[in-house]
Amino acid sequence: RRRAAAPQATPANAATTKAPAAAAATARAAETARAAAATAQTRLQEHLQAQGLDLPTYEVVDISGADHQRQFTVRCDVPTMQLQFTSKASSRRAAEKAAASEVLTLIAEKMQTAGPSGVGPAEINDTNESSN
Repeated sequence: RRRAAAPQATPANAATTKAPAAAAATARAAETARAAAATAQTRLQEHLQAQGLDLPTYEVVDISGADHQRQFTVRCDVPTMQLQFTSKASSRRAAEKAAASEVLTLIAEKMQTAGPSGVGPAEINDTNESSN
């Protein structure tokens, strides 16, 4: 009886052994690209969902200016974290994005200054304004 020869590495089976690692690297690259492309609103929502917190609310608090030069003032509110930020921009969507971005910044600052218990300093009730 003849013994079966051990399979030799060929380009076809070499690619299949590397496929899981390549797929994982591709998935990581896709996730990085998706995160970079995500709007501040999406990142804020995903962060809050990951923490099991209520989603942010956006409220247009003022619309000013002539029809061709509208300025929208929008407030982003995250009541479960006692955070809100008001931002102004030439479109409602841009004002929402700017407010969400600033709330993300506030969350990052809170996380950096939070102690071992995860509770940050007393300035949790921040209300800020930005004019963009």
